[in-house]
Amino acid sequence: MRGKTTPSSAIKRVLQGLSGVTDLKHVLMSYTPSPWVDDSTVSNMWAGLLALACSKEGLDDSSLIFINILSQITSLQAKIINYACNTVEVKLSKKGGIYCDMPRVSISKVFGITGCNDIHRVDRELDHLRSLELIGSGIGGGGFTIELDNADISPQPLALHFYARCQGWACKVEDYYNAQPDET
Repeated sequence: MRGKTTPSSAIKRVLQGLSGVTDLKHVLMSYTPSPWVDDSTVSNMWAGLLALACSKEGLDDSSLIFINILSQITSLQAKIINYACNTVEVKLSKKGGIYCDMPRVSISKVFGITGCNDIHRVDRELDHLRSLELIGSGIGGGGFTIELDNADISPQPLALHFYARCQGWACKVEDYYNAQPDET
């Protein structure tokens, strides 16, 4: 796993960051939803955003986008994003943008990732991630293809940025993923 965040490592980053300048708005927005979440995946993502808000690197308002996204996703959706962003190879386009190619995964694999085998709920969760433009490749991509028994959970560039920020990463996203230029 890339840059795995645990509650204790996130708290250490927060305490280290408190010695720097903090933006109270970002700190409060990062902290406010945390008590409502009873899932370690989501709690760790909030901790990463909180740590970032308390650091000198996290002083701009760009984290507000990611705070907003995290407040809109469920724990199942967070597990899907975490899995996808941890298993995909991220590449740099010739123009410097990040992207990835991820093979479709079986429905049973999605059930294993989420810990939920209710196909209707998982389908709704994937539809929501697609509506946020966090997953899917191509036109109409993202979510289940029931006839093919698989799903497209490939993370879009926004999801890759989101995940890195939720790990407390404030530097270039391509460095987080060790993205290499695409030679094709």
